Amino acid sequence: MAQGTIFNIEMPNYDSSAEEWLHLSERALVKGDFLSNNMVAGLQTLHLMAHLHLILDKGRRGDTAWPLWGLVIRLIQAMGMHRDGDRWNLPQDVSEERRKVFWECHCADIFQAHCFSMLLIPKHLKSENPQIGMSSTNHG
Repeated sequence: MAQGTIFNIEMPNYDSSAEEWLHLSERALVKGDFLSNNMVAGLQTLHLMAHLHLILDKGRRGDTAWPLWGLVIRLIQAMGMHRDGDRWNLPQDVSEERRKVFWECHCADIFQAHCFSMLLIPKHLKSENPQIGMSSTNHG
């Protein structure tokens, strides 16, 4: 509802009701104890809330959105959504929904990491930039 309020062309730009809907979503997640009762709908809500925070951020460079996307990815891992549900004999429709939600959240996380220059380089990799020099030989 909050994103619908933001993108509704019949409403004024940055209508305050969007933030009200956002706060109601946050309260619903807390009331439902989403950290203990992990559900796909909760992940989708957090993911959409992060996007909305990015829209409403007003120059804070994603300071409120970025932690939410991180939380979504950690919950996805905790729920095992990064693994194929077919191996657990889940119904086909459940496996497909889990795949779609995983890939949407994963791709958004990678994309936003690139946008905000927050890519993490694993410690076992060297983090130095490669040496790029001009070769004196012509490989034409």
